[in-house]
Amino acid sequence: PIYWALVSAALEGVVNYVTFGMTLGNVINSPRSYRDGTSKSLTLESGYSEATTRALEEMGFELADYDLGFSSHVGSLAGVQINEDGSFWALGDFRRMYGASAY
Repeated sequence: PIYWALVSAALEGVVNYVTFGMTLGNVINSPRSYRDGTSKSLTLESGYSEATTRALEEMGFELADYDLGFSSHVGSLAGVQINEDGSFWALGDFRRMYGASAY
């Protein structure tokens, strides 16, 4: 179901922001992956290294969409960041031409 794609996108976004210190813009528009349950099919947008895609294929995954900049099979995000000066910065995902605003 599509809601699992959103859950995985949100989790990837939180990990990228907290663990890797990515900016909100990079988090929202970074490449994503999605695996439906126990299937060996893995949607993997372009932007992952060749070493990563090769390792995944060696593990038996069948990669889908890895040659596409954005896949319609992954979740999309929008985010709002509150800056230290109290201002807001909002960004929508390029995948679905999302918009975001904050005030």
